[in-house]
Amino acid sequence: RSSTVVNGSSSSISTSIREESRTEVTTSSSRGRAKKESPPAEVPPPKPKEPTPPPPPPPPPPPPALKFSKHPASVSVADADPFELVAMVAPGSQKLAGKWTVNGRPVSDEVEVVADAAAGRFALKAAEALYPDDGGVYRLEVTGGEALLVTQCSVRVAPPPAEEEPGLPPPPPVIIAEFPTSATAEEGTSMVTNGGQFTLSIPVALSTDSGCYQLVAELNGAKETAAFALQILPGEDVNQKDLQSILDQHSE
Repeated sequence: RSSTVVNGSSSSISTSIREESRTEVTTSSSRGRAKKESPPAEVPPPKPKEPTPPPPPPPPPPPPALKFSKHPASVSVADADPFELVAMVAPGSQKLAGKWTVNGRPVSDEVEVVADAAAGRFALKAAEALYPDDGGVYRLEVTGGEALLVTQCSVRVAPPPAEEEPGLPPPPPVIIAEFPTSATAEEGTSMVTNGGQFTLSIPVALSTDSGCYQLVAELNGAKETAAFALQILPGEDVNQKDLQSILDQHSE
């Protein structure tokens, strides 16, 4: 405790340290007694809130639909003549694989299968067509991820002259002069296949029309089969309302 004189008046100042580490200053003088306290210890500011993380990016768009840019064409060849079937798939990010069959069976070992999956090219080559083994319906299945594409065509093999190969079965009559062709199109378009003696007409093609088709023609008890395929892709600019409107127009 100490004493001093302030402006001619005596004052006393006492200082004590409390448990709360707070300093109390008491001043007394002839003018009165004042009590001062030191400010409390500063409270640290609250921590800033962590910023809200940005929303996750949208998922990448699905890969474009696989489609045939070229279907194998049906051919008519003579015995011992070469032939080649070629199909092209529009390349994408999917890893492609192809498989050929003829009449539901694996192709002959005499037939060369050439595949360039990176380019989407699948070919089948026969150096010499053999009657009647190499004739029939050739089917190609292409897989890419979970997608499956199927197309098909016909190969007609005429027999050699009877004097060269006696004992061969007689050839079937040629009934179908022009083979139908396979095609890829978008929904809402009209399809006309083989606009000759036999015609398949679809005024408004839908994705449900995709698939493998066979034309079976009969003449005097004999039959001939021609195979083809249609791939109908969902139209990018065609919605269900537009399709229904087109269907209604054709049904009137």
